Amino acid sequence: MADVSAAAQAALSAAMLLSVNPDLLATAHFGKAISIPRHSGRTPYVIHLSSLAEQNEFGRGADAPRAILFINDPAEPLVVNAHMLSSIYGLTPAEVRAAEAIVNGGAAEEVASALGVTEHTVRAQLKQIYAKTGVNSRARLVKLVYAPSSP
Repeated sequence: MADVSAAAQAALSAAMLLSVNPDLLATAHFGKAISIPRHSGRTPYVIHLSSLAEQNEFGRGADAPRAILFINDPAEPLVVNAHMLSSIYGLTPAEVRAAEAIVNGGAAEEVASALGVTEHTVRAQLKQIYAKTGVNSRARLVKLVYAPSSP
């Protein structure tokens, strides 16, 4: 387990460094998820990091956060309020399924595979989801999807 933990730590460190200092010309819209093993042997956690713009809704100036980290427990996937997404924002059933997969940490290729569509379709659906909801990033989509159900 020590080797696996060292490898997971190295992958997480590299992803964090890339997220706070992105190569804007080479950074993919979707990053790869990082699997972090549990000592208990249960399903590993999935961590996804996304870069944030210099000025973002979480802060401004030199102290503004430069990245956001999502930790998902695949053994306990979060449930998206499909009715809210379709009734308030007009998302189609396919867009709701894509939004759910995306906010649960799926990279475009993983979402496409799970939904039985192409990556191009996922990216097109994401564009539509952003347009209909008025958000322009995965971080804002997560906030929009889960904020209404937060205490």
